[in-house]
Amino acid sequence: EELAANPFRALFFIVFMILACALFSKTWIEVFGLYSRDVGKAVD
Repeated sequence: EELAANPFRALFFIVFMILACALFSKTWIEVFGLYSRDVGKAVD
């Protein structure tokens, strides 16, 4: 119901979550230096 009543709010929330995840990922890589290949080697 709420989604149909206010689609722009839902769209804004989705875009916000994607940007927040991207920012978090970038920060994680800069701080910890863990790229996916390094994590893969650590798991092996």
